Amino acid sequence: MYRLPPPDGRITLSAALEENICASIREARERRNLSRSKLAPLLGLSEAVYARYETSVSRLTVGRLIHLCEVLGASPEELLAPAALYLWGENQTKVDLLLACIDKLRAFDDEILQDVFSLLNRLGETGRSGRGGNGAASAAPLLAPGR
Repeated sequence: MYRLPPPDGRITLSAALEENICASIREARERRNLSRSKLAPLLGLSEAVYARYETSVSRLTVGRLIHLCEVLGASPEELLAPAALYLWGENQTKVDLLLACIDKLRAFDDEILQDVFSLLNRLGETGRSGRGGNGAASAAPLLAPGR
């Protein structure tokens, strides 16, 4: 079985990964001041069945994870990133920046998202073209006031 090695080279075993996801879900519930007894019925579960997910007795399906995101008002990143930070970046600074950017992007309307996407494309083209710099100069017109 292949697993992507994290930057530190230590691959988290499947059982530990499941435990990390369970802890992340429990912490997300607690941040929202929800008890298991309040959350479980929203998922169509008994409290005892839901508790098995938070204690790593039962494994979550992707469908159940999506339902949890819906009910908690959580992003998939909030629930999954703590379990495998290396999937979001090679160091904590990059992880934090990427997750913060994702949160910001979710709040933008379609027009602003299109502008951001265009800017990112321009930055990427500049980086590949070998014209030097970090791509900021050619993208600068997009950053002008009033945009």
